[in-house]
Amino acid sequence: MNISVLVPCYNESEKIFELVQLIHYLKRALGKDGIHLDFLLVDNGCTDDTFHRFESLQSTHATCCSSQILHISENIGYGFGVKTALLQSVGKNVCILPADGKYELLDIVHLIRLYFTTFNDGQLLKGLRSKRNDPKLIQVLSFFYSKLVNLLTGVRVKDINGLPKIFHNGFTSHEIGLMSDTACLDATLLYLWRRKGGNFKEYALEFTQDTEGKTSWSGKRTVTALKMFRELVLSSRSIRIDL
Repeated sequence: MNISVLVPCYNESEKIFELVQLIHYLKRALGKDGIHLDFLLVDNGCTDDTFHRFESLQSTHATCCSSQILHISENIGYGFGVKTALLQSVGKNVCILPADGKYELLDIVHLIRLYFTTFNDGQLLKGLRSKRNDPKLIQVLSFFYSKLVNLLTGVRVKDINGLPKIFHNGFTSHEIGLMSDTACLDATLLYLWRRKGGNFKEYALEFTQDTEGKTSWSGKRTVTALKMFRELVLSSRSIRIDL
């Protein structure tokens, strides 16, 4: 049993040691079940020393040596990094993981095990952030964003951006190209999955706050949120036309 684990990274230097630990732990824990993980780390146009530090740590962590690094010269967006990795992945099964360590390791292990023991190729298994420790305003916006996505696309899931997302990679290159280059990637991916006749199963996970401290709201974040809502509407229309 093989699975390609896609990890988009953007300026994660301060958390790279935790990512190395995650790779080591998941490979050991799931290897005992005969599940082989191929990690594909996406350098999503990092401007810090994230991958310099990762490559330095590889020499002392043998389980990370086989991890592939995919470099993107410019930060176009979260979605672009995931799409690029999807096109490069060789595993028939795919898991999209965050690089920031906001999910419990045991939860990730449980979901990957569950996928291989109870799911089929037409099902997408994803995390549901039911225990959230991030700022309340972020939670409220996330709630209404998921409601809007459900309304526009009919995907019927509670937490659009919840990770991990584990699925059979049956997307064509054309379908991957239709996915969003930005944070709307999750919405467009789920919409395309539904259009292909797939269904979803969400499992409750604990979601922790940034280790760097309390997240503050700002005008820049407001503009970003408004752009996401606008792009979501345009993307859903574009996919309907191009499919």
